[in-house]
Amino acid sequence: MYEFSAPMPFEFEHIDKLVEINNNVTKSKITSLYFGVPRSCYDLTGFESLRSSYDKYTTFDYWAERIIYAKNKNFDFVYLLNNPRGLADIDKVLDMQLKKLDKLINNLRKIGCNKLRVASLQLLAYISKTYPDMELYASTTLEFNTIQEFQVFFEMYPTVKEIVPSFKANKNFKMLSNLRNQFPNYDIELITNEGCIVGCPARIQHCTSIPYFFSTKDLYSNRDEVFSHWFFSEKCCEYSIKNLALFICQNKLILPWEIEEYAKIGVNKFKLVGRNCEDFTYGRYMSSYEVYLTAIEDYDKVKDFAFSNLSHLFRRFGDFVTIDTIRKYLPKVEYFIKNGHLCSSMCGSECTYCYDCAKELAKVIKFVEEKKGDI
Repeated sequence: MYEFSAPMPFEFEHIDKLVEINNNVTKSKITSLYFGVPRSCYDLTGFESLRSSYDKYTTFDYWAERIIYAKNKNFDFVYLLNNPRGLADIDKVLDMQLKKLDKLINNLRKIGCNKLRVASLQLLAYISKTYPDMELYASTTLEFNTIQEFQVFFEMYPTVKEIVPSFKANKNFKMLSNLRNQFPNYDIELITNEGCIVGCPARIQHCTSIPYFFSTKDLYSNRDEVFSHWFFSEKCCEYSIKNLALFICQNKLILPWEIEEYAKIGVNKFKLVGRNCEDFTYGRYMSSYEVYLTAIEDYDKVKDFAFSNLSHLFRRFGDFVTIDTIRKYLPKVEYFIKNGHLCSSMCGSECTYCYDCAKELAKVIKFVEEKKGDI
């Protein structure tokens, strides 16, 4: 069975939807939910990556009810302390953060939660020493994508239970296979549907540009755009729109029909994302999770659904183009099983495979855009 983690929904009925999805599929199950309180929560520690927005001002107790509800529905739970920034270098700020962290961990203990996913290596070391009863999981925002990085990391942090390689390593089958063979006692989880641009120069800065919880900076201010934390997202969005066909073909998405190839090298755990999407906040994204998991075992059942279900970054297609239409033009996973480890050094120079696929896909996109213009 393929195990998936997913963001914990904000509402009870949306958690119930995940239960319903699990009941409707057999080859895959959403077994674990992850969550970090949003910016509007008074008990925010400052170590969370503030990807989630929520209109209400809340305390941890508000979210504890939802965590307990999810656990009672047989979901495992992991709390996110996945801001990659190091510990604050201002004593007063650090003391405040550590006090909030202590409160958070004790609140998690009260409801039977002891799993933390961490991005800062300093924080990882601090929690390992101060709270030895907490299980530690490494965040993908560490951006490790070479075998050497993992070798050194496991030597330095042997208590970590699970790692999530960088999204850009998804099609490096040789590295993933060697990682699985060399470290059989560690769990490996791969992100399926993130959709960041290949070669993104701001992978780390996307996260570190988000203000700390104590910042008074207005996220929606009219100040020069280069000082906004939205700057990096906007630049990447502009790039992906300008080069849409290539963006899709180079993307490191793990598509539903590719999952079995990862199982062959011993990777059976995967991660669904989308909590920073408005559709997730209001529960509409759950249907996309259902399409993804259904496609793993019965492709024909969902092949005529919108391709945008496979990643919210493709929502600009709307419902005009189906999964089956796009699939015909996408690079084949078999190519990456053989050559994926060469992408970082040959793409666009010695190898033009994705570029060739993109030329054909561009014709489809042009047709789609023209069709949208007629409506």
